[in-house]
Amino acid sequence: MKVKCCTQVFSRQVGVTMKKILTWKSQVNLDPGAIDTSTLILFLDTLFDSLNSSQKSGPPGKPLKASVTSESDHITFWYKCIKVFKGMRFYAHKQKKFVSVPTLKNFIHTLRGFIYISKKLLDIHPKKFILLRVFQQDALENFFWMYQKL
Repeated sequence: MKVKCCTQVFSRQVGVTMKKILTWKSQVNLDPGAIDTSTLILFLDTLFDSLNSSQKSGPPGKPLKASVTSESDHITFWYKCIKVFKGMRFYAHKQKKFVSVPTLKNFIHTLRGFIYISKKLLDIHPKKFILLRVFQQDALENFFWMYQKL
């Protein structure tokens, strides 16, 4: 799986462009329901940004792309994301009903983990910040690869 492909599709640029196209009523015949898709794309882009900070401050218009601090809105946003994910369902055609999928349950678990670790670290060092990019799986894979070589 390539995360890069996912983040390119679920990007701010795609979400904003889709919303803009919906305003071109005479030129493009896009289903008005696409507004929900663009809203989801913008939500996921913000969520990915909030979990992948690599600098202390974020670019203009993307405050959650910054590091997690005791003053930042990351934890509040993650609680909102958990509520959104709890309400999401996918339609299973074979079962002819809406179902909750393990991916959403696991994402909720991940968000709860980030909330927990952020609170713990910021309680110990309230004036510091956390760069969440260091929690990527690449570092863990490299660690175990080095351990195997010993």
